[in-house]
Amino acid sequence: MTGNLAPITHLPTAPRTTMVTPFESANTGEKPIRCLAQDGQQYWCKAFDGLGVGETVVNEIISIEIGKAIGAPVCDWSIVDIPDELAGTRCDDTIISRLPMFGSQLVSSVITDDPIRYVGQDDNYHRFPRLIALWYMCNAEDIQMMYCLDEDYSVYSIDQGYWFGSHEMSRELAPITSPAGQTRDVPRLTKPIPLEHWSSAIQALEQFNPQTLSHINRCIPGEWGVDSDIVDEMVTYAIGRIPYALDKLRYHQKKSIP
Repeated sequence: MTGNLAPITHLPTAPRTTMVTPFESANTGEKPIRCLAQDGQQYWCKAFDGLGVGETVVNEIISIEIGKAIGAPVCDWSIVDIPDELAGTRCDDTIISRLPMFGSQLVSSVITDDPIRYVGQDDNYHRFPRLIALWYMCNAEDIQMMYCLDEDYSVYSIDQGYWFGSHEMSRELAPITSPAGQTRDVPRLTKPIPLEHWSSAIQALEQFNPQTLSHINRCIPGEWGVDSDIVDEMVTYAIGRIPYALDKLRYHQKKSIP
């Protein structure tokens, strides 16, 4: 990926490719592997291990697909199959999984930064309200962003693994009536966003059709053995948080009034 916003498409199954060359592993908690894949793209790949960490890649897929459905700035992704000659081998500090991995397509020339920055750059006025909506819908934790230098600092969401109340423990789909269900760590805006961009994001949620997410269960690789009821429950949870997200967007819009 060279930085284009992921298109709003609804695939019957996940995009899929095969790892060709692993390059390095990142010095982060899950130590994802950067690789070249058979489709000619580079990906940061995370493993499903069937334990606590295994939940994070499911969180990634579901949040990205929801993001695409509402026009939020998320990265393209693929399921990356592992050939026998690479399965179980080591890339820096990471052992390459024998199961298919989740791959976030590489965006080149980026600055990784957690605070909200560059609000007035490129089309970030449009991107941030929808990204904020996604945070509230998916009860985001450990919010992380990057800014693409080649696109005049356009913002992208990354590392959605601890969303849906996952923290570093088991996932908790807490209701918004409880403290755990209230998305508290949303970064502060550094610059007001024009009202029309909030209105556009609000309209996208008001007109949201849940059927646009009906494909998500088919995006989870069968090799992972994830119960389809769990995926359906997570999608239903996010959809059920739309009124909460709308209230928050209207609050931010009101704060932007001069």
